[in-house]
Amino acid sequence: MNPNSASQSRPALKVVPPEMIASSPKTSVPPQPTAQPTSTPHHSQRWFMLGLITVGMGILSQVPVPNYLPAPTELTSTTQARQAVTVPYAGIVRIHVHPEQSVVPGQLVAEVNSDQLSREISEAEITLEVAKAALNNAQQNLQIVQKTYQEVQAVADSAQLATAQIAADARAIADNNPPPMVKSLRADIETLQTDLKRYESDVERYQRLVAEGVYNADAAPVTDVINRRDRIKPEIESKRQQIRELEKQTQERLERQQAEEMQKQIAVSTARESVVAAEVELRDKQQLVIKQTQKLQSLRSQLEKLKVTATVAGTVVTANLDLLQNQSMQPGQKLLDIVELKYLTANVKVSQQDYSLISLALQNASLQATFHPRDTVGRVYPATVTLQNINSIATAEMSQQPSELTVQISIDNHDNLLRPGMRGTTHINVGRTPLYQRVQREFLRLVPIEKWKLF
Repeated sequence: MNPNSASQSRPALKVVPPEMIASSPKTSVPPQPTAQPTSTPHHSQRWFMLGLITVGMGILSQVPVPNYLPAPTELTSTTQARQAVTVPYAGIVRIHVHPEQSVVPGQLVAEVNSDQLSREISEAEITLEVAKAALNNAQQNLQIVQKTYQEVQAVADSAQLATAQIAADARAIADNNPPPMVKSLRADIETLQTDLKRYESDVERYQRLVAEGVYNADAAPVTDVINRRDRIKPEIESKRQQIRELEKQTQERLERQQAEEMQKQIAVSTARESVVAAEVELRDKQQLVIKQTQKLQSLRSQLEKLKVTATVAGTVVTANLDLLQNQSMQPGQKLLDIVELKYLTANVKVSQQDYSLISLALQNASLQATFHPRDTVGRVYPATVTLQNINSIATAEMSQQPSELTVQISIDNHDNLLRPGMRGTTHINVGRTPLYQRVQREFLRLVPIEKWKLF
């Protein structure tokens, strides 16, 4: 209650001069009734102040204030600006760098002493020498079989010529241009046949004379002519038999020569197959030598890989490298990480309800942010972000989970104090927004009314 209204309800006091108090009679004066309180300027002022405050708050709620979206963040290295150094071969590792050391491309960072690789190289060298020896034998064998083939082919060619000659002789015996011996026999036969005709003519003449009684049948001229005629016929048959014998001998010789030629051709075919087989074996040995040579070269190239060098410029960010010094490690095991620390990267998840803010900010300008490392005060790093991926709203409704934006952040590590794996909070600057909208958004972020399904 207002203290002014309380003072008005009390009776009014009058100041009486002393002389009046002394002369006036002592009578009781009834209290005067107090007037009912009415509106005063103080009450109107109170409502005015309330209205002024309301209007001020309304105006204040429309004041644009900076708006950012906080998101938990874990730093990673940037693609094409990092190198995960692994063990290329099983062996003892010697590391030539230390944590936080800066390296340049081509700098030696580690070496591996591999007994296993040395053994494999020795075995490959021995295998290659054996393969080369086998190749040399195959080359010599090919030369031998090629020479044999040439010799057999020459013999076969001679046999073929001999067969052709004998066949020509056989054909000539039946032709009008026979060999000299046959020609001589045929000439003798013709001479004998001429003599035979002459003697037969003489015999007929003497037979007529005998019939006429000029000669006796056993007279010497008669018997002599008959004897000469009778001797010529066997001579002619003998000459003919000689020709037939020559034909038979020639045919038999041709058959023998053809059989011999066939054998020579078989030998040629066998020698040719030997040459082909030797050539195949030679190619196999050559391929084996090539394969073993490539294997040895590959193993020897591994020796160069045992010297591990940096491929990027950066800083060694792996701690406790001394624990790996001179330790036996297997292929693929990780030795250390080299990272270019000037810019680091992080992927930040932003809820669907902030999609409109981020989308609008991306349309108006590049989206900026700041990274605040955990457990530090006052360290803030500028960052540039890009929108990477938005899950579909339909998928979010089916799963009853809000979809998310994946925002990639490139952080300017200007003092080189940040490291991959560090955690913190990213503030994504989405521009200025009225104060009431920011309060409403933060309230809904803390109190997700839509999950309660009140409406």
